[in-house]
Amino acid sequence: MIETLKKLNNQFYNETFSKHGEDVRSLGWGSKESQNIRFRVLLEMGIKGGQSVLDVGCGFGDFYDFLLSQNINVDYVGADINKNFIKVAKQKNKSVIFHLSDTSSFSNDSFDVITTSPFSPRRTAYYKRTSSFRVG
Repeated sequence: MIETLKKLNNQFYNETFSKHGEDVRSLGWGSKESQNIRFRVLLEMGIKGGQSVLDVGCGFGDFYDFLLSQNINVDYVGADINKNFIKVAKQKNKSVIFHLSDTSSFSNDSFDVITTSPFSPRRTAYYKRTSSFRVG
């Protein structure tokens, strides 16, 4: 089941990336502002400078850029299973560690904060349309 979800997830995001390129819409956000709302909510949960952060489903690494724009310096690691997203993230932030992987490769690591993207209605609709996999 997990491999099916990964495959569907990559199909969805490969299609959005083909359509939108390096744009927040490729990541499932309607606008930069809607993405920033999520980032502000994450900050309200207590992310502080000096912490180690694992961003699962990091996309282009925009959360790292947001943290820097708020003068919050963290030990950031980004992970995503989409190779297009990781390629862009590495080009944007050469000094940051980005992994083409899921959370299983971090089972022995320790982080102060682990973030992940919500399960979007657009992805759920895509899964229902393109496969026999049942969501919800």
